Amino acid sequence: MAHHLITGGSGFVGSHLTGALLARGDTVTVLDDPSTGSPANLRHLRGHPSLRLVQGSVHDGPLLDELVSGCDAVVHLAEGGAVLDAARHHSRKVLVGTADHTPRDTPAGATSRTEKDLLVVVARLFDVAGPRQGDEHIVPRLIRQALSGMDLVVLGDGSQVRCFTHVRDVVEALTLLLDEPFALGGIFDVGADDEVTVLELAKAVVELAGSASGITFHGSVAEPAARVADSSRLRALTGWRPRRNLDEILLDTISEARVR
Repeated sequence: MAHHLITGGSGFVGSHLTGALLARGDTVTVLDDPSTGSPANLRHLRGHPSLRLVQGSVHDGPLLDELVSGCDAVVHLAEGGAVLDAARHHSRKVLVGTADHTPRDTPAGATSRTEKDLLVVVARLFDVAGPRQGDEHIVPRLIRQALSGMDLVVLGDGSQVRCFTHVRDVVEALTLLLDEPFALGGIFDVGADDEVTVLELAKAVVELAGSASGITFHGSVAEPAARVADSSRLRALTGWRPRRNLDEILLDTISEARVR
């Protein structure tokens, strides 16, 4: 059994990873700032004997030093902070989760892949979706609109291409990278390659939610026309492939949204 420190552990991906690690028998310390985290995401895990919740900031150097010194590895899902300095000082492995738009050669939170004393793995997460995700993201936003009987708002003409990955598949990838010694020093795309346009996504949400909502188009799109992961490096190292399709993502998220 290992002891993991997860920064941002009460967030969307972090809370799912926390649950998965506890389920396999590991110990988890979650460090999060209530101004950015969502404590409700961990409500079902409160009281677990192997979970410690610490309210604090990744910018608190002394606190980080204490927490990192007491763990076996760190999963850094929060933004910025002094996590890498503490990990370097205590020779702890760090798995850094970044947004997919982070450049491959300068991952957020990492200083240099070539530093010999920094045991870092970078996971670039592409269009993760599923239960507990905030409405600022497209899938829960469209689902909320569909369940409310509102028109689903699609930016531009809806031709933008995306590949959505279930959060549980992403957690499986993160766990594999966390356990894999040969992942050190690498940057890995984590994402599905089943392409769907945003318009197709909206239509699927309407159908699966059993909604009578229409679809309206608004404004222009400031993001890339296509955003597709290349997970071949991750697959070659660990054998990981996403196991859940778009319908499963949407049905799981719709079910959670109905009872929220």
